[in-house]
Amino acid sequence: MFKKMFEKLSGSKPPEFKESQMDPKTEALIHAIRERSKDDPLVGAKLGGKEIFQRLLDSMKNEKGVHVESLLCALGALAGYSCQANLQCPSLSEKHAGNSCFSNHRNQ
Repeated sequence: MFKKMFEKLSGSKPPEFKESQMDPKTEALIHAIRERSKDDPLVGAKLGGKEIFQRLLDSMKNEKGVHVESLLCALGALAGYSCQANLQCPSLSEKHAGNSCFSNHRNQ
C-alpha cells in the first residue's frame, strides 16, 4: 500500500530499505503502521499529521509559549500545499507532465 502511494505521489519507485538501515524507532513505527493499516488505511496519514503538529509546536515554543496565530498560519500553509500537491498528482501519474491543473489555468 505504501509503495503504491509513494509511486503515485512521486512518479518513481520508493527506495528499498533494509531493516539494518533503519534506526529502531523508525523500524518500530513502520511495523506499527503496517499492522494498524489493516484496520485503518489512513493510520499513516493520521500519525504523520500528529508528528507534523508536534514538531511545529515544539519548534515554535519560546519562554512565553506558542504564538497561536503563527502556528495556525504554518498549519494552513501546509494544508494548502498538500491540497495543491493532491490536485497535481493525477496529472503527474498519468504522465501528463507540464499539463497539470495549474498549468492549464495559467494558459487560459
